[in-house]
Amino acid sequence: MLKRHPWLPLYLSLLITLIIWGAAIFNLTPDDYQQAALESDTLFARLIEPWNHWDTPFYLSIAENWYSPGGAEISFPPVYAILVGALGRILGGAYLPASLLISWVSLAIACALIYDEFQAYTDAESSLRAVKYLLIFPTAFFFFAGYTESIFLVFLVLAMRGARKEIWWQAGMFGLLASMTRFIGIFVAIPFAWIWFQKPLKEKVRIAAWLSPIPIVFLGWIWLTDKLYGLNPISAGLKFWYIKTDWPWVGLFGSIKSLIEEPKFFGNYQYADVLSVFLFMAAVIYAFRKKWIPEALFMGSLMVVFLIKVLEFDLLISTSRYVLVLYPSFLLLAEWGKKKWFDVAWSILSVVYMFQLSIFFFVGK
Repeated sequence: MLKRHPWLPLYLSLLITLIIWGAAIFNLTPDDYQQAALESDTLFARLIEPWNHWDTPFYLSIAENWYSPGGAEISFPPVYAILVGALGRILGGAYLPASLLISWVSLAIACALIYDEFQAYTDAESSLRAVKYLLIFPTAFFFFAGYTESIFLVFLVLAMRGARKEIWWQAGMFGLLASMTRFIGIFVAIPFAWIWFQKPLKEKVRIAAWLSPIPIVFLGWIWLTDKLYGLNPISAGLKFWYIKTDWPWVGLFGSIKSLIEEPKFFGNYQYADVLSVFLFMAAVIYAFRKKWIPEALFMGSLMVVFLIKVLEFDLLISTSRYVLVLYPSFLLLAEWGKKKWFDVAWSILSVVYMFQLSIFFFVGK
């Protein structure tokens, strides 16, 4: 098992450590700073309740009660919530444990897939190093939370692998699931279109038949939610989350200015957001130089989306979390990690920063 999956010890160590860390931080933090209280005082509740924050309650609400007219949860896509709802009912209504189990299992599957996929681009040692950097990225604790990051990553890798190997039913099915797990999944259509345009006419019809459900279902969901609930995911995001669209440099420069004027470190994700912009844009350039065109197109298009979607007060919004799913980018870090000093320095700093940022996730308002 360890020979086939050498990333597994790190994954399990992080999982166990983050569960204990979350419980410890939650218990040690003053009540007036905590965003939520424990539902019970059992050991099980103390271990899992610190994860029931931020976006997770929305997914749990959808899983249990589905959508409601005009509700903020309309900005969240349905696939992850459907899975949580199904498993939660099997577990007797334990929706939070169900959400965490799905994320933990999905992350393990994603690591296995990515480790194998990376070996189509580089050697086994660098592939392992890239998976390691993915798992210890400063915001990687979101992979372990009741969020969509982990299962989206599974669908995304399978979709991209299907396109790379020209298994178009796989690309179409998992591309569809990705786009309905996180709406940014629709951007797999860009690398798919690039591959499609290069095919002869007789193949284009067959490929289009497999891929066309991706935009059809995506647009259909936007239309359906608008008709049924009086709000679609795009308008809900703008209404409830203080989001606007602007020029790509507005959020970046606004975040840099904010950090200079108010250099607060604790609980401030803006440092990680700004770092992520420069790091992952470098990864896009690296992918183009390596001629990994589909991967570069996907990563580049999403980086543009992450940059133009900013908070109303001109700051980047969760960029350091959003970039987690740009998994080919970690091959650049793996290349830098061939230098021992970089590997040691990045690993230590990244893990320390992860646990520092996670404090605000577990208890912050």
